[in-house]
Amino acid sequence: MTRLLKHTRQIASIIGNLESAGLAGAPRETTYVELGAGKATLSGMLSETVSGCGANYALIDRGTGFRNKCDRKIRNHAENYLERYTIDIADLVLDSLPTVKQRARCVLISKHLCGVATCLGLRSAVAMKQSQDREGLGRTRTSDGKGAREVSPRLYGMCMATCCHHLCSW
Repeated sequence: MTRLLKHTRQIASIIGNLESAGLAGAPRETTYVELGAGKATLSGMLSETVSGCGANYALIDRGTGFRNKCDRKIRNHAENYLERYTIDIADLVLDSLPTVKQRARCVLISKHLCGVATCLGLRSAVAMKQSQDREGLGRTRTSDGKGAREVSPRLYGMCMATCCHHLCSW
């Protein structure tokens, strides 16, 4: 099996699991946050499906040495919005990302995220959930003086495939 075919099958499986878990049903209400995005192949392929068309995409990676070919693929769909953040997952505060604030649902996705980064991603998700519980779901807040409203993002779910799950401490 070629390397490309192997990765394509893995991504198709992740997207299929997103759909079967009901995490991909409302892309226009959803921001997909890809942790350890790298080349963003997972988000790129998701954006080409019915489940991903019209969604927001937040790509999180601490490196910047990518040509961003998949970024262009995502942006080619007029209804998609993409923002790439260069940040360590240890410093990630999900509900502070502007891309996440624009939509009601936040879904975390990843492919081959290392064990330690998976733990940090889970911590970030738990912190967002605790923030939601403190502030109350469905709350709206004024984003400018003209009365425009912004819905508090809700952690809707996650689909994270690790590469070295034996290193997870959570």
